[in-house]
Amino acid sequence: MHEDHAKEQCFFTEDTRRRLAALAHEHKGMPLLLCCPMVGQTLTTLYREPIISLDVDDRFRGWPGFQVWDIYRPKRLAVYEPTLIICDPPFNKVRMDQLFTAIRELTPYRPVDTVKLLIAIDPAHAGALVGTFAMYGLRPTGFSPEYITVSPAVGIEFYSNLSDEELLPLFSS
Repeated sequence: MHEDHAKEQCFFTEDTRRRLAALAHEHKGMPLLLCCPMVGQTLTTLYREPIISLDVDDRFRGWPGFQVWDIYRPKRLAVYEPTLIICDPPFNKVRMDQLFTAIRELTPYRPVDTVKLLIAIDPAHAGALVGTFAMYGLRPTGFSPEYITVSPAVGIEFYSNLSDEELLPLFSS
């Protein structure tokens, strides 16, 4: 499947997908993938665990756990309220307040201190992410994902409120 750059869609490399899948697999709760459906495919392949994966790209329809979902027009999920959201948003298209609204819509009844986030962001938007999500206590993780078509020089990094121990799967080889 080809990336849809018009939607600012860039896929992670296999190594990054495996690391993110391992983190979701080891999470003790209900993880959800937002704007990174290929990680869902990797998780299902490696661990035989379908995971809720939300994205606007309906080419993924039919994959276990996948649901078409528009980050710009977020809707609550019927029964599922995640405890961890792994997100690779279209950072040049989505405003931080829109991303915040989307995440709150996915976790409407869950206290903020029980929601774990792992969000990829480029350096130009990192300050806005940290400020907008201040109540979640996001901080840089030191983990820079690799993409198939995005240069590492861009400096994308994951920000999170996961503990160092919870982040270990990202740094295991």
